[in-house]
Amino acid sequence: MNAVWYRCENPGCNYTQYLEVYHIMPRGKGGTNSLDNLVVLCPPCRFAAYSAELTEDKLHSWIKERVERFKFTIDWPYK
Repeated sequence: MNAVWYRCENPGCNYTQYLEVYHIMPRGKGGTNSLDNLVVLCPPCRFAAYSAELTEDKLHSWIKERVERFKFTIDWPYK
C-alpha cells in the first residue's frame, strides 16, 4: 500500500479507502503472489476486475506504467 501511496491503482480512480491487494491471475488458476501479479484496488475497481469488466491486460498495463513501483533502496553508508 505504501508503494502506491494508498491509492487505487486505476489511473482514473482517486479512491483511497478500503483498498485491497488483488491477484490479477487468481491463485486458483495458477497465479502467484509475485509483485507482477498483484494490484491494489478499491472495492468498485476490484468488483469490475472480478466481474471481468477490467481485463488482465488492462490491470497489467496499470502496473507496468508505474515506473517507481516497489523500487526501495536503502542507503547504508557502512560496509
